[in-house]
Amino acid sequence: MFQIFSPDSIFGRWIGFLFDALLISIAWAVCCLPVVTIGASTAALHRVAMNWMRRRADCDLKNFFAALRDNFCSGTVIWLLLLVPLALIVFSAYAVWIALVPASAAVKWMILAAALIWTATAVYAFSLQAVFENTPVRTVFNALRIALCNIGTTVILIAMIALAVFCTLVLPYGAFIYIPFCAFLSARPVWNIFAAIMRNPDVIVDGIDESK
Repeated sequence: MFQIFSPDSIFGRWIGFLFDALLISIAWAVCCLPVVTIGASTAALHRVAMNWMRRRADCDLKNFFAALRDNFCSGTVIWLLLLVPLALIVFSAYAVWIALVPASAAVKWMILAAALIWTATAVYAFSLQAVFENTPVRTVFNALRIALCNIGTTVILIAMIALAVFCTLVLPYGAFIYIPFCAFLSARPVWNIFAAIMRNPDVIVDGIDESK
């Protein structure tokens, strides 16, 4: 009867995974606090999520901090590259919907489209950084291209992020859980796209390193 609680049982492994995922979520949130480290922390989060999805292993605090160290420089540069358009989008949205600056419907739709494209690019960019070796600029452009070439998956990922943002607004005390949950949930569909890329790497990605 008590074998169900054994660390080697299915129940025990899932309890262990959930506990590790909770610790990783807290570590991710803490490492994001300096703001400039959001990129490296998020890339590390995607690395451990991919590890769990692919091997059911290497998903604990030790591996998270190892991934954080490995992705610190490139992940930070990617975040800084994405931060500029994000600032423009946020400023424009604030001006139109908060400050009520007069704007046409076309401008509002352009701001919304830019926000959606940015979100999709960011999701794929940090996942790419977690799996592939590449320059930050190339990673961002690859992420944009993947987002546009896989509209179905992209829409699902954007919906997940939107739900995470909504949950943050409604239940802010659980904010450190929502994005990590999205990362783990999106690991399978994102990896399916990456697997297709690895079968034909010359299409968009250079310098593939599956063992990363």
